[in-house]
Amino acid sequence: MSDILSLKIWFKYLITILTAVSMISLCSPSPRTGVESTARKHVSESEVNKDMVIYFFNEVVGLGNEDAVKEILAPNCKYYDAGRVKTTNVQEFIDYLKKAREPFESIKIEIDNIIAEGNWVAVRYTYNSVLSGELLVIPAMADFLIEDEQISEMWRYIPARSK
Repeated sequence: MSDILSLKIWFKYLITILTAVSMISLCSPSPRTGVESTARKHVSESEVNKDMVIYFFNEVVGLGNEDAVKEILAPNCKYYDAGRVKTTNVQEFIDYLKKAREPFESIKIEIDNIIAEGNWVAVRYTYNSVLSGELLVIPAMADFLIEDEQISEMWRYIPARSK
C-alpha cells in the first residue's frame, strides 16, 4: 500500500513540475525583444514592465544596441539625468548613448533592486565599467515610465555625482 501511495505522490510531483515547465515556456520572452507579451494574461503589467527595463539595461546600456533603443523607446521619449532633460527623442538618445559609451571598454549593469507598480518601474543598480583598464563600480538609481508598451520617460540619478 505504501508503494502505491509513494507512486501517487511521485506522479503528483511530476505533474506539478511539468505544469511549471509549461508555464515557464508560455511566459518566455519574445525572441524579438526579450520582453514578455502583455497578451499573456497570467503575467502582470508590472512584471512585463520590469522585464522591459531589464532588457533596456542589458541591451541598450550594456551593449549599446541601437535597434533595441528604437524598439522599446517611445518616439518622443524623454531622458532626464540628475533632474535635467538630456534627450527628448529616440535619435537624441542614440547620439547620447554613443557618446556616453565611447570611453568605456565594457559596461555591465548589475540590478540590485527593481520594483514596479503599474506603469512605473524603479531600479537601484550598479555600473561595472572598465575605463582605461580600471574597473569603475558606480551605484545609480533610475525610474521608468512605460506607456503603450514602450519607455516614454527615464530618470537617472547617480548619488556619487551629487557630492
